[in-house]
Amino acid sequence: VDFQPFQEMESLVKGLDFLHEHAPMNEVFTFDENEKEITTQWPEVFYPSLLVNIGSGVSILRIDGRGKNKDGKLFTRLGGTACGGATFLGLMQLVADVSSFEQAMELVARGDTTKVNTLVQDIYGTNGCANLGLPPTMNAAYFGKLIGLKGHVWDNTAKEDLAAALMMMVVQESVVLARAFSLNVEAEFGRAPPVFFVGGFLAGNLTAQQIISRTFRRFKLRPALFLRHADFLGSVGAFGHSLEQDL
Repeated sequence: VDFQPFQEMESLVKGLDFLHEHAPMNEVFTFDENEKEITTQWPEVFYPSLLVNIGSGVSILRIDGRGKNKDGKLFTRLGGTACGGATFLGLMQLVADVSSFEQAMELVARGDTTKVNTLVQDIYGTNGCANLGLPPTMNAAYFGKLIGLKGHVWDNTAKEDLAAALMMMVVQESVVLARAFSLNVEAEFGRAPPVFFVGGFLAGNLTAQQIISRTFRRFKLRPALFLRHADFLGSVGAFGHSLEQDL
């Protein structure tokens, strides 16, 4: 058996390109306003598109299509953040003493972020939010309500609420970056790009997917897109590449 090296980011892009080319049914999904998962079609105008890969860290790629990049490349890494899945799990060990992703997700599912995060309405009130044009339930400061607690934080705050707030902070970090890059691409090409979210951190992570979709709607962006086979995107890309190279 001969092994051929293949770069991780290129394999992800090739995987998305392969799926788009062959368009398997029910591959792409998003969430409606009631946060219900719905299947959707592949975007009619696919390039340029953004691929947000949330793993241990986060990378955001712009995919230009075959031969369309000015440098002759299929994609460009626009940027990213070190605040990703590893950040979430590392901090979860501090705030909730859990060591597995499954344990962390159980806590997240039971948590209430409003008991930990300071909201815009907590600062300006409902009328003030209306004057500013901001949603009252928008986060103003992650973990902001902990400042006013008396006594030890661990004795006065539920681990579930801390876990949910931490999940929201980590996920929205990537969403804010994706929004900024999306607006840049829109300014350059005259249309908003489709934005796909993939990566190991999102595998089976319904809460994160719903946070992403909800925040995209709040930002008045195109619906955030997800893939059924996102877990295997790199493998699909490597397979497609092997077919192209007749390996």
